[in-house]
Amino acid sequence: MDHCYVVPVLVRIHNFLEKTKKSQRKGISAESPESMTNETIILRKRVQNLIRRKRVSEAQKLVKNDKFKSWGRDTQAKLGCCLIELLTETAYVQPPVSQSTENPPDFRPAFRHTFKIATNEAG
Repeated sequence: MDHCYVVPVLVRIHNFLEKTKKSQRKGISAESPESMTNETIILRKRVQNLIRRKRVSEAQKLVKNDKFKSWGRDTQAKLGCCLIELLTETAYVQPPVSQSTENPPDFRPAFRHTFKIATNEAG
């Protein structure tokens, strides 16, 4: 699955769970249990169960009725750039097994970012 598709789905599911949360945390009022219908409570339990079983696509289908504005291409591109930047900053190659324990571990970045200037050669 494309990360630009998965993240908005997870955000939609998270927003649904936050809206239907029973408890109140630090003065933030959530929907009261009296105002939640039986159907909403059952739907919330079903979504949580599907997430536990790692069936996000099925949980998304249940939450699809929730009002949610789809993400535009700009937002998806920004998200992709942020994810790639995080990956390049945090991913490291494991040191080889043959490396002696006397030396400090050799941490090498998993990705290298370089700029290449393209030139148009007439010919």
